[in-house]
Amino acid sequence: WGVSAWICGAANPAPAENVAVLNAAVAGDPAASRAAMETLMPLVVSLEGGKYIQKAKYGMELAGVPCGPTRAPLLDLSATEKAEFKAVFEGMKG
Repeated sequence: WGVSAWICGAANPAPAENVAVLNAAVAGDPAASRAAMETLMPLVVSLEGGKYIQKAKYGMELAGVPCGPTRAPLLDLSATEKAEFKAVFEGMKG
């Protein structure tokens, strides 16, 4: 895509996947960078689709780094939302 850097909340729950995008780009391998980004993109889309903070915090928990509940006035994810996000997260992890 021609960028040299980017900022993404998905870097918190999925650091290795974000580093893979960057490393391939720095190595001058746009095909590998695009492939790595395609692996990461479902997580990015889910995060950007609403309840960003709640999903980012839940993603950290799924990654083994619990960071506590979401503070008011935000509400936690419902059981259905957690299941949907977990499926995206696990799908990304393979």
